[in-house]
Amino acid sequence: YYTVPNSEAAEAEPAEPGRQLGGTRYYTVPNSACPMFADGRVSTPQYNLQNCTLHRPNSCCVQQDVMAAFQELGAHDLVLDGGPDSVCRDVMTYLMCHFCAWDQAKWYDAGAAASGGRAVTVCASLCHRVFHYCQGAYFRGQVVGAAFRDGIEFCEAQNFAVMDDGDYRWPTQGARCFGSDSDPEVMPWRFEFRRLAEVEAPGVVAEALGVVAKSAAALAFPSRALVPIALLATLALGQTTVPTPVAHCPYFNNRAPKPDWGLTNCTWHRPMSCCGVSEEARLVATFEEHLVTGELLGCQQQLNYLLCWPCDAGQQYYYDLERNELSVCRSFCDDLYSACKSAGFKGATLETYVSDGTEFCELLRAKVVSGEDNCLRVFDGGCTAPDWRFLPKTGPWRAGGRGDGAAGLAPCWGLLGIIGLAFALDGSSPTNKGKRKKARKKSLVLLATLAPARAATPDATVLRWAANVGEELRNASRDVLLRDELQDLYDEASYSYTAYNGTEEALKLAERMSKAVKGVEASVAEFKQELLQAYARRDDASVSDDLLPCKGTDTPETANCYYDVDLALPPDIAYSEQYKQKVSGTHWCAKVPDQVTRDRSIKQTIAWTQDRALQDWLTRRFERNQSDWHYFAYGAPDGVIRQHPGSARPRNHAQFPLDYDPRLRPWSLAPTSGPKDVVIVIDTSFSMDEGLNMRRAKRVAKAILKTLTVEDYVAVIEAKSAFRNYWDDYVHSECAELGCVPNKLFPATTSVRVDLSNKIDALEGYGGTGLTEGLQMASDLLRAYEGERAGCQELVVVISDGRRYDAPAGEGDRWAGYRWEIARGGTKGYWYCCGPYDCHCCFHCWEPPEKQDYDYDYWHARDLATTMFRDYGQHVFTFGLGVDGTEGHKNGRSPHDRLACLAAAGGGFYQPWIEDDAAPDYEIVEPWLTFIREKTRGRGQVWTSAYIDLTGSGMIASLAEPVYVNEGTAEEEFLGVVTSSLSLEQFEKLLLNDIWGTAYAFMIDTEGEAMVHPRLTPPSHLAASPVFPDIESLETYHGEPAAFVDGVRAKMVGQVAGRLAMTARQLRPRGGVLDGVMVVQDEVEYFWAPVPDSQFVVGYSLATPDDVHYRIPLEPPANWAPTAHLTNYLHKLLDYSTLGAAGDAVLQQAFEDLDVRKDGVWNGISYNGIWVTGAKSVITLAERSLCAPEQFTQFDLDDVLVPRAHEMLNELRDDPARPGSCDAGAFLVPRAFADAELGLAIEEPWKNRDMTGPRASFASTGLGTASGVYRFWPGYQLFRGFDPTLRPWYYAAMANKDGLAISTPYVAAGGEGIFVTISATIFEGAPSCTDSTALGHDGGCACTSGADCESGVCRVAGGASAATCTSPRVEAVAMGARIYDDFHRRMHALTENACSDDAASDGASAARRCYLVDTAGYAIWAPQFSALNLYDKRSFQSVPLARFEGRVFHELERLGVYTRHTEILYQGTCTNTPAYDMDAVTDEGAFPPAEEVDAHYPGSPTLDYFKPWANTRGCVQDVVYYDLDETAVSGVVTGEVSGACYARAAFSFARAPGTNAYLLVVDDISIGTPPGEKATGFQFSCSVENGLYTPGAYELINGSCGLLHAVPEHPITCPAQTDYLPDASCPSDGADGAPATRPAFVALLLAAVLAFRIYLYSF
Repeated sequence: YYTVPNSEAAEAEPAEPGRQLGGTRYYTVPNSACPMFADGRVSTPQYNLQNCTLHRPNSCCVQQDVMAAFQELGAHDLVLDGGPDSVCRDVMTYLMCHFCAWDQAKWYDAGAAASGGRAVTVCASLCHRVFHYCQGAYFRGQVVGAAFRDGIEFCEAQNFAVMDDGDYRWPTQGARCFGSDSDPEVMPWRFEFRRLAEVEAPGVVAEALGVVAKSAAALAFPSRALVPIALLATLALGQTTVPTPVAHCPYFNNRAPKPDWGLTNCTWHRPMSCCGVSEEARLVATFEEHLVTGELLGCQQQLNYLLCWPCDAGQQYYYDLERNELSVCRSFCDDLYSACKSAGFKGATLETYVSDGTEFCELLRAKVVSGEDNCLRVFDGGCTAPDWRFLPKTGPWRAGGRGDGAAGLAPCWGLLGIIGLAFALDGSSPTNKGKRKKARKKSLVLLATLAPARAATPDATVLRWAANVGEELRNASRDVLLRDELQDLYDEASYSYTAYNGTEEALKLAERMSKAVKGVEASVAEFKQELLQAYARRDDASVSDDLLPCKGTDTPETANCYYDVDLALPPDIAYSEQYKQKVSGTHWCAKVPDQVTRDRSIKQTIAWTQDRALQDWLTRRFERNQSDWHYFAYGAPDGVIRQHPGSARPRNHAQFPLDYDPRLRPWSLAPTSGPKDVVIVIDTSFSMDEGLNMRRAKRVAKAILKTLTVEDYVAVIEAKSAFRNYWDDYVHSECAELGCVPNKLFPATTSVRVDLSNKIDALEGYGGTGLTEGLQMASDLLRAYEGERAGCQELVVVISDGRRYDAPAGEGDRWAGYRWEIARGGTKGYWYCCGPYDCHCCFHCWEPPEKQDYDYDYWHARDLATTMFRDYGQHVFTFGLGVDGTEGHKNGRSPHDRLACLAAAGGGFYQPWIEDDAAPDYEIVEPWLTFIREKTRGRGQVWTSAYIDLTGSGMIASLAEPVYVNEGTAEEEFLGVVTSSLSLEQFEKLLLNDIWGTAYAFMIDTEGEAMVHPRLTPPSHLAASPVFPDIESLETYHGEPAAFVDGVRAKMVGQVAGRLAMTARQLRPRGGVLDGVMVVQDEVEYFWAPVPDSQFVVGYSLATPDDVHYRIPLEPPANWAPTAHLTNYLHKLLDYSTLGAAGDAVLQQAFEDLDVRKDGVWNGISYNGIWVTGAKSVITLAERSLCAPEQFTQFDLDDVLVPRAHEMLNELRDDPARPGSCDAGAFLVPRAFADAELGLAIEEPWKNRDMTGPRASFASTGLGTASGVYRFWPGYQLFRGFDPTLRPWYYAAMANKDGLAISTPYVAAGGEGIFVTISATIFEGAPSCTDSTALGHDGGCACTSGADCESGVCRVAGGASAATCTSPRVEAVAMGARIYDDFHRRMHALTENACSDDAASDGASAARRCYLVDTAGYAIWAPQFSALNLYDKRSFQSVPLARFEGRVFHELERLGVYTRHTEILYQGTCTNTPAYDMDAVTDEGAFPPAEEVDAHYPGSPTLDYFKPWANTRGCVQDVVYYDLDETAVSGVVTGEVSGACYARAAFSFARAPGTNAYLLVVDDISIGTPPGEKATGFQFSCSVENGLYTPGAYELINGSCGLLHAVPEHPITCPAQTDYLPDASCPSDGADGAPATRPAFVALLLAAVLAFRIYLYSF
C-alpha cells in the first residue's frame, strides 16, 4: 500500500512505492546499492519477508538473510521482553533490521569495516527513540534502563557510530545515518496529532520481573520466540512451593524442562514445563473438537489433562522414549471414563463402545498400570485441567505423574519462587547435576575505548602451520586409509565389460512400470464388479440396529459386529513391510467419519459391504499379490470407507485416531469431476476482519483448493477497494490475484495449491468493498487465456460476509458519521466510514457516484454474474460466513439475500455458513462437491496425481472409478468410488537401483514435475504436502542447455520416447544438504520413455560412453595375497549369534570366528557398549545391493538376509552353478558381489597397520563402494539399509576427487562418540590410453599434473615408472573416523600450541583464535569445540565459521575467497521448535544400539502405533552455501576487520596442502572497554552480524512461486457435461426497488444536487 497527500485525493497515484506522513511523501529508491552484502546486489521488492516487513517494498535483504541473522538470538538469550503490544518491539526490530534498509550506501562504510573503524552510522534520534520506548523492558532479568545511561550508549554498545541529527523529536531530514530517510515511522515524532502513545510506566508484569531479576542474580528469563523481540505473557502473582524438578523430557529429545508462563491451555504446567507455547499449540491442534463432543466440563477437563501430558515435567517416569510407550494409572483411566462415558464419541456415546476406564485407555493403546507410581495420573485436591475449548483458563491446577511419590505442584501456583527460578534457568538440579551443558558465555560489550592488541601472526608462521596440518592429513591417508594400496588394488584388478543400450533400458523400465499400472487397472475393474454384486445381494431389512464394532473375542462370523479401524481391529493383524504397518489380509475394516451419526443407513452400508463373497475375493487378491503394494478401498456417499487389507489409522499424541473422510480425498474426487477452471474470489474488505469472518473465509478457500486435482486450473483473487485512513489520507487498494504470475490460471498441482494456501493464510481484511471488480477480474481470467486452462467448466467461487462496514446508527460522537453527511453527488463521490469503530472509525472507503453503498456493488455484481452465466457459461457460487440480519441502510437487504441472489443470477448455489464452526470440511463444501459430481458423469477409471498416504506409506498414486447402480438408465444411482493405490516407493526402488556406470534414473509426470530424482527426497520419506520441482530446475543450470528444455523435457511431457546427447552443465551434490551443489560440465546422453497408460515418464541420464559399456572389477589381482581362505561377514553380529544359537551351524561357527567383544571395547577404544569385533572386517549391504531391493527390509525381518547373503558371498562364491545375474536368479547384484570380493583383499593390510601414536585414535576405517557395499574394520552393527554413497564423507570425497576431504565433527549413528572423518576417492582401474578428448586426457594417458586429466588426478601407479591419468569414474571412497578430542589436541600441537581455546575476551583483548575450515565455510576445528557435549550436536555438527567469525568470513567473501550461492531445496526439512531449544541434557534413550533401532520398526512387537514427537516437517528451503576459489588463496590471504563482535582484528588464511581444509588465524584482536558494571547490556548486533553471513538452509515462505513454468500445451479431453443446475433462489427484489429505476432515480438526485451547487456558486 502507499499513501498520497490530502490534496491529491483519489486521482493521484505515486510513480513508485513510498510512504506519506503529514502531507510529505517519502519515496524509496529501487535498485539502490547494498554495500553490506558482498555479492553486488541492489535493493528490490521482497514481499516474502517474514520479519523486517517494513522493508518489503524495497529491500537489500532477502528472506533467508533475515532468518539467518536472527536465528541465534534465542540461543544466546538475546530476546527482549517488553510487555504485550509494546512499541518497543517495533522500534527495536527496526534497529535490528538495519541491514535490510535500501539507503545503506549513505551510512555504511565498507572501508571502515576492513580497517578497524565503525562501519554502521546510526542516527542519534533513532537511538534515543529505542531507549525511550525500551528502557523499561527486560532482558536476561535486567531492565534496559539500568544497563545503559541513554540511547547513545546503547547504540555504541552495538559498535555503531552515532551521528547527532538534532532533537530526537524533530530530527534532521536526509541525514547520512540509519534512521533518517529509510525510516517511515520517524514522522510521528514531528506531528503531535499523530504521535504514538508513549509506553506507560512498567506495570505489574515488569514489577514482578524486577523482583525476580534482583533476587535471581540477573539470570536470563526464558523465551521461546523466533522473532527478535519476544513478548512475555502475563504472570499470575502469589506464593507457591517450588516443585522438585525432573532431569529431562524424553518426549522432546531429552531436553530440560523449564518455566513457560505463556502457556494458554496446559496452564498448570507453567511453573515447570516440558513444552513451549508453540508446541502446546501444536498439541492442542491435533485434538479436534469433534473427537469427543458434549457440554461436559468435567470430561473436557480430564481429556485436556491427557492432551497436555507432553508438557508434564514428570513425564520421564511414565513415558518410554525407546518404545514410544505411555503408561497411564488405572485410577486416571477410571476417572476419565466416569467423566466422559455419556459424551459423544464416534457418532454415538463413549459407553456404547467401551464399558470401563481400562478398556478406554487400552482403546487408546496406552499401557494401563495398577497403582499410582510410574504412570500418568491427576493428583487429589480438586485441581483438574481447564476446558480446552474456552481459552485461556486460569486456576489452581496441579501437575502430576511423578513416580517417586512426591506431591507434585502445590495448589494455586503463582510466581515461581526465587530458588526455583534460579535453578530452572541454570539447568541444574539435584537430579541432573553434572549432566547440564556448559553455560553460554556472555556476549562481548563493544564501546569506543580500544586497548592495545597482540601483533598479527607472520605469514611464514601461518604457512608452516598450514603445511603441518596438510602433512598430518596426507600421512593419515597413506598410513591409515591405505589409499595408495587401494588404488593399486583397483588399478590391477581384472574387469568384465557389460554392454547396455540406453534406449532399450528405458523402454524396459517403462514396461516394467506399465505392468504394475495395468495390474492395478484390471484389479479395480474386477473390484467394482464384485462390489456391485455384493450390493445386489444386500438385505437392508435384516440389518440390526445394534450392529457395533467387535469387542473382545467376538468376530463378524460369530456376532453382530464389524471390524472398525479406530475401535476394533482383526486379531490376525500382523506387520507387513509391503504396507509399512500391521495389516490383516483376511478382513477388511470399516471407518466412519467421527461426526457422522451411526444411524440406520450407515449401519446398512456397513452390513452390505461385509458380504462374505466380497471379502473372500479380497483375501484371494491379497494372497496372490504379496510382492505388490495394493490397498483396495471403497468410499460410500455417506462417508463410510471400507479398506483391505484391514489396518489401523494414524493417531495423535494422546492416542486418539485422526479422522478421515473419503469424500475429500483425491482418489474420491478425481473420477467424479472433470477438468475445470476455478477462480476463487475472497472478500478482503475491513468487515472481513471482524469476528470469525476471515478465519472462516480462509477455511472455505483452502477446502475448495483441496478438492482440485492436477487436471484443474485455478486462480485466487482478493477483492477490495481504496479507502481513507484516520488522517484523511487516500490509501490505494485494489483487487489482486494471489498467484506468483499475474493474469494466469495454473494447473492445480501440489506446488500451486501449497503456494496459494500459504498466501491465503496471509490475507487480512484491509480495504473497501470490491466485489464487482473481483468478479470482473475472475471473468476476464476465464475468458482471456484460451490456451492456458482446461476449458471444460468455468466456475467462480465468491467468499464474503455480504456486508459493508458502516457507522452504527445512533452513534453520537463526531467520528461516528465521519464523511457520511458530506455531499454525495459530486464528481468524486464521497467517503464513508468503513470501521472499525473501536478506534473512532479509523478507515474510510471511497464511494464513486455509480456505487453509493454495498447494495449498489452487489447490484452491479449481480448484473455481471447474469452476463457471465448467460453469455460465457461461467457459474458463480457464493459462500456466506455467518452474517445475517439487516444493516439498517435504506433498503433493509440482508447479507444472506445479497449472496443468495448473486448465486442465483450466476447459475450457481449459495451456501450459508453452517452453525457449528467445528463442523467437518465436507459439510462446508458439500454443495460444491455435489455440483461437480452431478455435472460430470461416466468418467471411468482415473489416475490421481501423487499424494501423501495418510497411513504412512509415503507417496502414492491412486486409480479410482465411480460406481453407479443401473448406470446409464433413468434409475441411475451414485454408489460411491472404488480405488486401489500404487506406492511410488516401488517405482523409486526400480529407478534408484536399476543403474549402471554413471547412469541415474528419474521420473516425471506429464506436467514436468519431477517425482523421483537422485537430488530429491525419496517418495517413501516425503513429509506432508511435498513440493515437486520441474525437471528443468534439476537438470539444467540457469536454463542451459536449452537442448534439454526443448528437446528432452518437451518430449517427455508430450509422452514421446526418445534419446538426445548434449554437452550439459549439471548440478551435483557437494556433500550434505548444507554444502550445496557444484556445477559439472560433461558429455551427457538422455534416454526416456513414457510409462504406457499412466501419467509418468521415466528417463536415464548418463555420461557417454556408458551406453556402450561399463566395467565391473571382478577379483583381486594375482600379485595380491589370496583371499580364498578369508570369509565375508555381514555387520549384523546379533543375527549371527541368535540364528546360530537357533541351530544354523554355519552362522554359529561364523560367530565364534568373529570373536565378538560384548563389552564394546576394542584396542582401548569404547564403542558405547555395542558389540564389536576386531578379528574380522564386516560389510553392510544397501537396498541396491540386492536383486530385489523392494524386499530388502522384509528379508531382514524374516531372518533371511544374513543366511542367504553369507552363503552367496562364501560357500557359493566359487560355485560354477551360482547365478551370475539377477535375471538368472541371483540374490545379490553382480556389482555388489564383486565389490565384496575385491574389498576382502584389504582386510589383512588394515589389520597389519601400525596404529600407534596419533593413529591410535582412529576408531574405524572403511571402504564404501558405488554398489552400496561398505566394508569396515573393526566391525560392529550399523542400522538397517546403511548406504555409504549417501554419507557426507562420501559426498565430500566426490567433491574433492583430486585431494583429501575432512569432515566437520559429528556424532556417530550409534552414539559411539564424536568424530571427524577423512576420506579419499578410489578410481576405476585405467584402461589403455585412447585419444585425448575436449575435456582432457582419458584414463591411462601420460600426464604431468591433474590439469591434464579428465579425472583431475595424475599419479604414478604401483610398479609404474611414469605418471598417468586415473580413470574419471570413481569406484569407491576410503574413509577413516578419528576421535575428535584427540584430533583437537593434535591440531594444537601442529600449530605449535600458539592458539587458545578461550574464544571470549579477557577484558581489553582476546586470545589468538585458530580455525580449520572446509571449502564450504564450515568449521572443522575451532576453539569453541574444546569441550564438546555429546548431547549438544548443534554446537559442533555442521557449524559455519561465520557463526563465530562473521566479519572475517564476510571479508573473505569480499576478497573473492568464498563465493555465495543460493539454491532452492523443494523438499527440505524445517523444525517447528528451534534447534537450540531442543538440546538434550541426557543421552538416556537417545542413542539406542542399531539392533534396537532395527527392531523398533512401525508396528513391531516392541513398538505399536504410538505417535512420537516430530519436530520436523517438510518445507521449501533456500539453501545458502559458499564455495571456495582455490586460485584466490595463493600463499596467505590477510586482512583487517571491524565489526560488532570486536572493534578490530587481523586475520591470516592459508590452505593445508593437498586437502579441502584451510587454516584461519585471527589475532591482533581489540575489544572495547566496558564502562564499569555495565558489561551485561543487551548486545544483539554481534549475533545478528554473525548470522547474516551464515550459510544454511532457511525456510522459504511461499517458496513454490519459483516452480511455476509455462503451462504445457498437452491436449485435455473434456468429459460429457450434464444439464444439472443447483436449486438456487433469490429473495424478492422489492426492498431494493426496481433495478431499472433506481439508477435513474439516483441520476436525477445527483443532477439536482449539482444544479443546486451551481446555483450557490453563481452568487
